[in-house]
Amino acid sequence: MSEPVRLNARVYRVHVEGMNPTESKIFAGMIHLAERNGTVFQIEPVLEQSDIFIFDGSNAQAIEFERSHPQLTQRAIWINPPSHLQSPRQISRPFRWSALLAMMEQIVSATPSAAVAQQGQPPEASGFERLCAVTEQALRKHIGIAAGFVIEDVRAERSRLGGGTTTLSIEAFLDILRPQLPTSVDAGAVIREISAAARLSGPA
Repeated sequence: MSEPVRLNARVYRVHVEGMNPTESKIFAGMIHLAERNGTVFQIEPVLEQSDIFIFDGSNAQAIEFERSHPQLTQRAIWINPPSHLQSPRQISRPFRWSALLAMMEQIVSATPSAAVAQQGQPPEASGFERLCAVTEQALRKHIGIAAGFVIEDVRAERSRLGGGTTTLSIEAFLDILRPQLPTSVDAGAVIREISAAARLSGPA
């Protein structure tokens, strides 16, 4: 049974492919060190529902996933990556566990994530980006990792319209979001869910 998450903790899901049983055991204990910064890392078995990816360069599934999802390069850490991969974050065996943890913390500090919404802070705290975080969290239940791609499209459209990351009304944000939703989801239902989640978190 997993441990309960502290109230207001920032939770990030980490998917690992390729560690041996001993390495996995050490890693599971090591990630609790991050709680000193108010951040909680949890091991996530489902690759598509993860925020951070740790891949072994000898793992065929990991290499194929990286090839088909190049947008996630900045959220991946590679263990002895193959020579054709130009990964900005990589480690070699034997691991320096402190270096691995530092890379994970760099990823979460540099990448807006659905996990931020779990802090329960109101959307106006960071305006547009806060609404993006609330939306990504809600969308993940419907379309998994593709939620991140939708949010990227929303940011691009916001930029095209001349907006920044300042405060934006929920209605205006949803107007930008609606055309970016995939046809595979019930757009009306998703919009209502996101609107409710944003309002519960606080006024935008």
